[in-house]
Order: sequence, then structure tokens, then C-alpha cells
Amino acid sequence: MYRFCSLILSLAIVMALCLNVSAQSDSISIIPTDAHLDRLDSIINYDPSIVVEISANTIFLEDKGPVNKIDLANIDLQFHRTWDEVLNSVPGLQMQSGALNTNRISLRGIGNRSTFSTTKLKAYLDDIPLTTGIGETTLEDLDLAMIESIEVSKGPTKVDYGSNLGGMIHFTTNDNPDDNTWTLRTQLGSFGTYQIANAIQLNPKQSNLWIGQQYLHSDGFRDNNEYDRLHFYTYWKKKSKNSQWSVFANFIDLHAEIPSALNIEDFESDPRKAADNWKNINGRESYTRSRVAINHQQKIQDYSHISTTISGQVYDAYEVRPFNILDDDLINLNIRSALRNWYFGRSNWKLDTGFEILYEDYSFKTFESLQTQQGNLLENQTDKRSTINYFIETHKNAGNWTTALGLSFQHFRFTRANNQNNLESKLNYDLDLFPHLAIGYHGFRNNKIQFVFSRGLSIPNFEESLLPDGTLNPDIAIEKGWNTELILQHKGPEKMASFTAQIYSMYITDLLVARRTSEDAFFSINAGSAWMQGFELSFRQDARISRKVSLEIQADYTFTAHRFNDFIDDQSDFSGNAIPGSAPHQFRINLDVKNPVVNVLTEAYFLDSYPINDGNSVYNDAYLINSLQLYKELSGPNSLKYRISAGINNIFDVSYASMTAINARSFGNSLPRYYYPGKFRNFFVTFVQKI
Repeated sequence: MYRFCSLILSLAIVMALCLNVSAQSDSISIIPTDAHLDRLDSIINYDPSIVVEISANTIFLEDKGPVNKIDLANIDLQFHRTWDEVLNSVPGLQMQSGALNTNRISLRGIGNRSTFSTTKLKAYLDDIPLTTGIGETTLEDLDLAMIESIEVSKGPTKVDYGSNLGGMIHFTTNDNPDDNTWTLRTQLGSFGTYQIANAIQLNPKQSNLWIGQQYLHSDGFRDNNEYDRLHFYTYWKKKSKNSQWSVFANFIDLHAEIPSALNIEDFESDPRKAADNWKNINGRESYTRSRVAINHQQKIQDYSHISTTISGQVYDAYEVRPFNILDDDLINLNIRSALRNWYFGRSNWKLDTGFEILYEDYSFKTFESLQTQQGNLLENQTDKRSTINYFIETHKNAGNWTTALGLSFQHFRFTRANNQNNLESKLNYDLDLFPHLAIGYHGFRNNKIQFVFSRGLSIPNFEESLLPDGTLNPDIAIEKGWNTELILQHKGPEKMASFTAQIYSMYITDLLVARRTSEDAFFSINAGSAWMQGFELSFRQDARISRKVSLEIQADYTFTAHRFNDFIDDQSDFSGNAIPGSAPHQFRINLDVKNPVVNVLTEAYFLDSYPINDGNSVYNDAYLINSLQLYKELSGPNSLKYRISAGINNIFDVSYASMTAINARSFGNSLPRYYYPGKFRNFFVTFVQKI
């Protein structure tokens, strides 16, 4: 009952603020009379120099389509957050987290049927791919401290980044050099969590250098849940009049235990426990990952340039599991080059064109798992993967109209070699075309409208591409879909309310169905089609309570109607069923009260009940999570700056599943393990010192 009341209260606050706000020339005042303002101001000893800004979450209508942007320039206030807490602020995006090292992202339902990782979307750090050749993305390798902004494109709107059905997440590193600075960030929290990060910025002649280090430890809120991660990174940039060079490198060393999912009985009676089979063998993973990238940008016209990035990564991992031990490693090389904003003569048409080539070598061995010891060799295989994307796109601004027309050419090739019997299997996808069209009109006062039509694809991930005997399935097809979207946006004058509505419909064919044949084996087939439909609403407003106190409101609502259209799996007909993993309703409200005494940030996040199997016979319960954060900035001598923040997450200690295993199966007499428990009530304190 209290969950429902809390949600109604949050909605009532937004409605009251919207109805009572009156516009003025330079601000919005909820309490419009000077008498009230003077009365409130007299309570506070006001010093505007110590009021800080929280990060913004806004939606931009670019020529090519809508982009959600999270501005993390004020990263100190986000330092304690995990990636799911940051990204779930984007309507239409759902990031589930079973542990710090177990996450899954879905965009408009694409990717929510993946097993234990993020697939079916792409992610980039600047122009460095974070997605492997088989479509898997690991965002937990990134540190918030090195990110300036995050841009999320939903649906296949980015032909220059692969036209993925799920979309693309683009992380941008810091590009605003300060004077020579050293920043120390520390965090203490519940469950034995502590974090320390150092960042040094130097400005040698005509260049900028960033050097960073982060260490994160947590005992975990469940059994067999300890986590340790060490990260080093460096970023160098040198600019001249017509060109720019940059070099990025990082190294990650991770050691983490794996508590895994629970069945319904254990989840309800003792959510702190780990799955018995994982705890008995101390299930765990460890890996090192290194990335290096070199980028060169050359200006060729006033507004156009060529950008070329060469990047690569090396990954070495070892995972102890109840059914076997996995020893794997990966090395890849990526080349990406693009011509941007090339004008056709004196016309307003601009051209973007380029290519991206990825080559990847992935090797793995599995061994018997004998308690905590490694047994005999079971498998020894090597995969070679190559992907090519060519793209061309034109866009034009003509008066109140914008037009973008693009085309992506995709080609994939996978080869698997069994090193024990010298057998080889291949999987090739011929060159295919993926168009994109966006038309926008900005002639209405303070209003914009845009229509997007595009085609996208989703390649099979590692498990989906295999036959039961472990060889590549030559008959598996790529999921493909047509996407249409209508965007309406209202933006008032500066500091006034803004509102965005996005309505979409996506039809997907050759839908992949994963059949789990054993605890670690999957077999997929193309078994049908699906309609992914829904709409997303976003509201933003800055309001003045007094001359010294302001309120920032961010509210987002997502509605989804994702259903199988024609879906037959073996003898079961699931046509018309809701697609598991897609919650029909998702709501978030963020209220940030800024004043010179102490700033207050509160957030409520609601996720509706949703099915977790294709038959819609098992559901994950709805939940509402509330959080509160207090933060303040202080100044010291000699340009010293301090920021202190403290807060509480899951205020009402709600028991909920923060991640679910879709279509989990039972083996032997055991119950299926669907549920990853979410964090219990927890506290944190962060301290930032900048010199």
C-alpha cells in the first residue's frame, strides 16, 4: 500500500508544480509575491558562489533523430552511483543489475531476453567500440569519473554506428581542460563498500593530459558476493590549428565472486544467500582488460573534418562455475574513419560517410569443475570474427525543415575452429542494406515535430549462434526490423518547462528463441516475429521557490506494449503473448532543491510487474524504490574546493528483484532460478577534494 501511496504522492507533486507555476520574463516562480520571497530569503544567509548544479538529463532533436543526453560534468554528485542508477534515468532504457559484475541493458525491449550480459545494442567511448564482434557489451568496465556525457539513441537511427535494433550508447570523455588540477574522490557505504579515485589533469604546451586511477571494493549484500576492481587510465590530446591528435589507454583488473540467481522460495525467505551450487564451489570470475586507441582529426573545410580512430583491446579471463571452468581470452583490432559535415558546393546539403572494420580473435577452454579445483579439459575452441559497416548519410536544414537520409551496408563473418578434432564451422551474413530517414519541422512557436523511419538489425550473440554440439549454426538468421517513430517536443523560454513525447512502433522478424539444453548450454532458432510498440514522456522544469532557493524537476514515464506476433517454439504457440522482460509501465521522478544551506536531491523509481517467461505464467513483482541525497560545496584557501555528499538508497527497504533470468529452467528436482535480489536499504558518504 505504501508503494502505491508514494507513487501517487510523487505524481501529485509534479501536477501541483505544473499547475501553480507562473511564467515570468527570466524565471518561473511557484511563490510569486515579493513578500513571500523576502520572507524566505531572510531565513537563509545567501552566498550564490556555493550553489552547485546537478547533472542534466535532456532530449535533443538532432537532424538524424532524437538523442537522450545525460550531462555528467558535475560527476562528484554521481560518484557513488552504479551504472544502472545512472542509465535508468533515460525513458525507454532499462538496465537490470544482478551484481556489480552482472548487468543487462535493454532499449525499448531489445536485449531483455539475453541471458547474463548486454547484447543487441552498441556502445562507444568516443569512437572506441565497447562492443565485441559477437555483440556483447560490458559497461561496468567504465568509471563515471572519466565520462563527461552520455548520449543514448534508441532504435536503429544511427547508420554511422551500425543501425542496431536496440540503438547506441555513446560515452564522451572530458573535453574541457581546466588548469593543472588534482582531484581526490572517496566513498564509504553499506555492505563494506569503499571507493577511492584519483584524477590528475596537466596542461603541457598546446596539449592536455589526464591520468586517473580508481579502486572499488565491496563485501556485497549477499553471500559469495565480494568484488574488487582496479582501473588505470590515461588520455592525451594535442590540438593545432587544423588538426588534433589524441591517445587513450586503460587497464582493468577485476576479481569478483558470483552469487547467481535464486529460485522463488530462496528469494522470498533468504534473499541474502547465494545459489547453493555457486556458493559450494566459490563461483567467481577474474579478468584483465586493456584498451589502446589513437585518433586523428583533420579539418578540410570550415565545418568539415575527417576523423580516423585505430583501437584494440586485449582481454584475459578465468571463471569458476558449478558446471565447468571457463578460461578465455580475446584480442581485437578496430579501424573507424569518417568524413563529417562535407557541404555540396553552395547547397545546404551536408554529407557524412565512412566505414568501420572490426577483426576479433576469441579463444576459450572449458575444464571439469572439481569443487574448487580444475579438472580435465572438456573443450578447446577458437573463434574468428569480422564485421564491416559502410555508411553514407546526407542531411539538410532548409528554413523550418530538417531532413536526414542515410544508408548502412553491413557484413558479418564468423569462423569457429575446434582445436581438439580440427573441425571448422562458418557463419556468413551477406551484405545487406539498412536505410534511415528523418524529417523534422521547427516552425511552431517553441515546438518541434519529427518523424523517423529506419531499418535495423541484431546479430546473434555467442550462445544464440551455436548448435547443441558447440559448432556454429549456419542456418541462424539475423533479427531484422522496421522502426517508425514520431517525436513531439515543447520547450518554453529559458528556465521554463520542457516536454517531450516519443511514440514508436517496431516490427521484428526472424526472432531468436534460446532453448536451454543444460545449465551452461543453449540452442537458438528463428521462431517468429514481434511488435514492439510504446511511448515515452519526459518533463523538465526549473522553478524558483524564492530568490535563494530553486527546484529542478525531472520526470519520465515509459509505456510499452511488446508482444509476440507469430511465435511458435517447438509445440508451444506463444503468439499474442507479452514479450518477457518488458515492464508495461516505468516511472521516475527526480526533485533537486538547491539552496545555500544544503542541497537536497530525492528520487522515486517505479517498475511495473512483467512476465519472465514466454508463456506469461511467471511474473516479477512491481516495485517502487526511493532515494535521498544531501550535498554541499565548500571552499578553502588557495583554490581548494570540497564537496561532501551523503544519502540513503531504498529508503523503505523494499524487497525486490533488480534483475531476472528470462525463461530460466529447472534441472533435476530443483526449481527454476529466475530472481536476482536487489540491494537492501543502504547508506553512503562521498567526499571530494580538488586542488
